[in-house]
Amino acid sequence: MSKAIRLLGALLIGLIIYSNVSYASNWKWVFSSDTSGYYIDTSSLICEPTYYAEIGYGVGYVCFWDMVKFEDENYRQQQENELQRYYPGVDFSNFYYAIAKEEFLYQRNSIYNRILTTNFYRKDNTLITSDRIKGRWNEVPPGTVGEKMYYKALELGNYVNKRR
Repeated sequence: MSKAIRLLGALLIGLIIYSNVSYASNWKWVFSSDTSGYYIDTSSLICEPTYYAEIGYGVGYVCFWDMVKFEDENYRQQQENELQRYYPGVDFSNFYYAIAKEEFLYQRNSIYNRILTTNFYRKDNTLITSDRIKGRWNEVPPGTVGEKMYYKALELGNYVNKRR
């Protein structure tokens, strides 16, 4: 009986240890601004091609995790203060970066995106809080961070969008 209990215990511990899905991120730098660095996790990148008769080949759906590191101290402090107002009761001290899962949709010569979830971290990589509210679709204006991230995701996914 005790041998069976030990075996069952070992199996249970093994299940607990190996049941967590582990996945290695592969962060690729996209660009930097005066205040922040922007990255895409290529391990999470999904590009689903769709054919559009009016433009030939396009990409209909793109999804990936991205990261923004707030490297300018003044800008980081502004972001920290704004988050503190948006999430009352959450301590955002030492906030340093955010990781978000985003979806992009290419439709009728326009790019749309929405954020599915966002995680906020301190410089020591500890999680501050998560926001898992699925946002609404918004059109991505030309020349913005969103457009740069979209086109870099296509490049990393070996797809080309003829809109450019």
